[in-house]
Amino acid sequence: MQLLATKILAPDFKDRLIQQDFSIVEFPFVTIIPLPFPEVFLEKHIILTSQNATQFLLAQDNISELCSRSFFYCVGEGSAQLLRGHHATVVEVYPSASELADRITKQHSNKPFSYCCGKRRLPILENRLEEAKVSLRIHEVYQSKLNSKPMGLKPDGILFYSPSAVDSYVQENEIQESHCFCIGPTTAQKVHPHSLNYSVAKQPNNNSIYVEIMQHYYA
Repeated sequence: MQLLATKILAPDFKDRLIQQDFSIVEFPFVTIIPLPFPEVFLEKHIILTSQNATQFLLAQDNISELCSRSFFYCVGEGSAQLLRGHHATVVEVYPSASELADRITKQHSNKPFSYCCGKRRLPILENRLEEAKVSLRIHEVYQSKLNSKPMGLKPDGILFYSPSAVDSYVQENEIQESHCFCIGPTTAQKVHPHSLNYSVAKQPNNNSIYVEIMQHYYA
């Protein structure tokens, strides 16, 4: 069976799939371009919904001081682990932006937040916080550039890691009968108009995607 990954996979994850007799095709359908990090003051409470934003934040020269004074609210355990590696205080971790938004509006609505994110994003979290009158400053720290290419394949499965990857893939390709494995619900929302054959990882990480793949093909 053939899997198409819409980004270059981590070597250990790719090896796990190969050991299960999958052939893997990889192509980076999205190019991540860092933007100048905002010079404006970040609020004490910082929201991160992507590992790209987390990695760019942690690359800043003043990250030690920033982590010592800040409180972080994350989508995905991957971002939380990166932050904890810098001794940062992670207050909330949820698998999706909508779940994190629910928690913030119910438990932290009186706090002012900074949201470090990409320019291309679904405005789920910011819309929910705006409706709840939560103070939010948006800081766009990277740009996702679509990098579409006709693949000429009919893979058994396609691994999608972001809504932008779905947009890029369908510019030059059709999903057809391929089963889609989505990193999270916002990515699945992008797949839905093109196919009903998809699974959503329980957590936004490779381990959860691996579980979905195994359950789909071997359960």
